[in-house]
Amino acid sequence: MTKALLDNGLYDPIATKLGVPLFGKTIVFCVSQKHASRITNILNRLALEKWPQIYAEADFATCMVGVMRRACSNSPCVMKPASSMR
Repeated sequence: MTKALLDNGLYDPIATKLGVPLFGKTIVFCVSQKHASRITNILNRLALEKWPQIYAEADFATCMVGVMRRACSNSPCVMKPASSMR
């Protein structure tokens, strides 16, 4: 999935018009924090291989983790930032 994302993902149209091949922002949903960390590491490694001049000193992917709570079994999950869960 990660390789397919990098091979087939869309580029930012504004940056492309300016001559900068900037990969578009993408959200990838993961099933757990551990899974999100693994996917982040894989994406960063693949991006470094594909674009070494751009991502040699910066991360391609960032892991944004929140805590999901379910009010009842029939309601949708609500995503809240982990820092607001006190």
